Amino acid sequence: MPTVFESMAMQLARCAAQPHPNACRPNPHKGLLLPGSATYRVYRTLLAVYPTPLQAGELRNRCGSGRGAVAWAVRYLRNIGCIDCLPDDGRHLHYLRYRARV
Repeated sequence: MPTVFESMAMQLARCAAQPHPNACRPNPHKGLLLPGSATYRVYRTLLAVYPTPLQAGELRNRCGSGRGAVAWAVRYLRNIGCIDCLPDDGRHLHYLRYRARV
């Protein structure tokens, strides 16, 4: 008769061998700038006020998006080269202003 520890180890081994039903699926929209998305609204707002740079708070107010949505949008847009990140004069380097590249 197996010990309690051996019984638990066998149960864990059986569970590990079975594929998980909610396996991670790739996002089909990854890397796309979809109309209506928060990223699209941020980019359109920056294009509309070009060449004036905007802070993240101003982008939130103009786009009607949340803080996290704007943060991910500017990160994505910066990674694909659509916007420039400029230091905000007189503030810590952590605070940036964003301007669209044309």
